[in-house]
Amino acid sequence: MNSIFYVKLAFTNIRKNYRTYVPYLLSCIGTIAMFCIMHMLASSDSLERLAIGDMIGIFLNLGVGIIGFFAVLFLFYTNSFLVKKRKKEFGLYNILGMEKRHIAIVLFFETVYTAGISLAIGIGLAAALSKAIYLLLLRILRFDVQFGVSISWIPIRNTMILFDVIFVLSYLNTLRQIHLAKPIDLLKGGNQGEKEPKAKWLVAVIGIVCTAWGYQIAVTVENPVAVITELFVAIILVMIGTYCLFIAGSIVVLKMLRKNKKYYYQAKHFTAVSGMIYRMKQNAAGLANICILSTGVLLCVSTTVSLYGGVEEMLMERYSREIEVNVYDVPREQVTKLKEMIAETAAQEQVEIRKELSYQAAYLTMSEKDGKFEKVDTSGGLDRINDLTFAVVIPLEDYNQMANDQETLEKEEVLLYTMKGEKLDGEIQIGEERFQVKRVLEDLELEGSLGTVVEKVYVIIVPDYDTALRISKMYSAIRSDISDLEWYDAFDLGVDPERQIALKQRLFEKLSGVNFKGDEEMVQCSVSAREEDRKDIYAMYGSLLFLGIFLGILFLMATVLIIYYKQVSEGYEDRERFVIMQKVGMSHREVKRSIHSQILLVFFLPLVVAVIHSVFAFPILEKLLTFLGLTNVVIFRKILAVTALAFAFLYAWIYSLTARTYYKIVSQK
Repeated sequence: MNSIFYVKLAFTNIRKNYRTYVPYLLSCIGTIAMFCIMHMLASSDSLERLAIGDMIGIFLNLGVGIIGFFAVLFLFYTNSFLVKKRKKEFGLYNILGMEKRHIAIVLFFETVYTAGISLAIGIGLAAALSKAIYLLLLRILRFDVQFGVSISWIPIRNTMILFDVIFVLSYLNTLRQIHLAKPIDLLKGGNQGEKEPKAKWLVAVIGIVCTAWGYQIAVTVENPVAVITELFVAIILVMIGTYCLFIAGSIVVLKMLRKNKKYYYQAKHFTAVSGMIYRMKQNAAGLANICILSTGVLLCVSTTVSLYGGVEEMLMERYSREIEVNVYDVPREQVTKLKEMIAETAAQEQVEIRKELSYQAAYLTMSEKDGKFEKVDTSGGLDRINDLTFAVVIPLEDYNQMANDQETLEKEEVLLYTMKGEKLDGEIQIGEERFQVKRVLEDLELEGSLGTVVEKVYVIIVPDYDTALRISKMYSAIRSDISDLEWYDAFDLGVDPERQIALKQRLFEKLSGVNFKGDEEMVQCSVSAREEDRKDIYAMYGSLLFLGIFLGILFLMATVLIIYYKQVSEGYEDRERFVIMQKVGMSHREVKRSIHSQILLVFFLPLVVAVIHSVFAFPILEKLLTFLGLTNVVIFRKILAVTALAFAFLYAWIYSLTARTYYKIVSQK
């Protein structure tokens, strides 16, 4: 045999197996294009010209790593479907006189065709779409720029290296399977392993325990600081539990259905149930993959869309005013001087200060139980503390000024405002000091960032400045060198964003040069502008949204392909079975009803489990979103519900296409 024969035979094989090769090629092309586009964006020089381009680059490089890792698993896994479908073909070649080394040569040229077509089209699509995708990214980030993404050789080179390695590994794995199998085993192909599986109770118990444990973590997690670690553990446990339950639990359920005579002994049920019992060992992994990928689509899209959709609300909650000034350790007598400096700087910039909010306060990280506030040791890390409480202590004079009130307090009396947590009344205790709550405040306007604190937050109004300072020095868990209270000042300007940011810069330069103590140490301060942070937040959450959309599309593509291959491979396996059933009197209509029964049982189980996973994941994701700044979780609930509904409709559409393909295969004579 000359090499031309192998080349032609390889091309003929691909053409004749178009039903399985075309979806595989499309998936390879799509994965290559997505990886290359993400790599082009992450390595583009244009990012360096963007504000906070470094942060955007971090998220894009994260996407490159995730897509690359997923591509290895996904394409290697889907290639196994091709091998399974063609084992009988390889066995026939072997029996007709073609040695395994000759089959290896044919497969080599098939791999070359597949790799060449996929890389050429995939990289070509990436080059053609990269600029459009870059403009989409800029639109999501709300950046108004004129330049486009540059196409460099490095992303193309890395794409070719990665996917060449994937194709080589897939080829070697195929050769391994052919080399180890006997010709008669290859001829049996997909019919192997059809012995009735036994119910594996140990695996089922492991699945139940892991899933329940993961759900328990997701539902009961309280410490918002440790939510990311807890989420990772919960994901691993639920993934293990999903695989175990589909492998063992599905067999138990099918055998229970078989024991139900009223259900089982119906034409549309008994062929479907009996067939799935014998092949469930092969089905289970595919069903678990579909379930996990479906859950990934739901959670990736819903969380990133929620964060991006809630940016404006987060900004308005984070910033009670357009400009915020925080100065640390401010002597009481210096507050007037700071206000004069701010007013003078605003006058120089020709802007008017409006709606000013100003006060001094002590910010304490404590623990609270039954109205008793105690100092906590955070040296071991906040993730080791289960019940953090944030206490804000404000002198009465500042409260009256900011609330336009004329309240008076005795030495051991306080006013109390519960921003987050259980409402307290009666008596409270801070360390060894006891205070009587004279009045519980229903509302109080404070620094906007306090609204984003995920712990319990209490605001305590004490009789005077000295009391607030004494409490601050004695019970601060963050700093031990406090000499004075922190001063907060916020105001609106009512001018365009550029002038707000300009004033913010001038204020920071001016305040940073202030020296209250007469030594070399300058004042520590921070000045922030809502409009400036708007760019940062849109860049961060816009990058996450872009990454979530990309990963959602990738997971969806993998889900569709696995479902398609699963039904096609089962269609060829079931064809002979249904032919026999028709010969013994089963009509075409009954065959079609049986097909729908089988696909419904197999097809919608992963979707149902994915929705259940998403429901149990909601509490921990809610805390994660709160930790990231989205306090209005109603947005997440709505978006998750809409995403699940849209995905269910898409899933049903895929079902209708799959059912028709399956029916055509099993109906062939």
